[in-house]
Amino acid sequence: SHGHIALQAEGQPVWFRNIQLKQLEPTE
Repeated sequence: SHGHIALQAEGQPVWFRNIQLKQLEPTE
């Protein structure tokens, strides 16, 4: 259901944000 996915996208948990941030930052 797209509604459920949309809700998850709006209220992303902190750990999910951290994963995306780590992917954006270069690993040195």
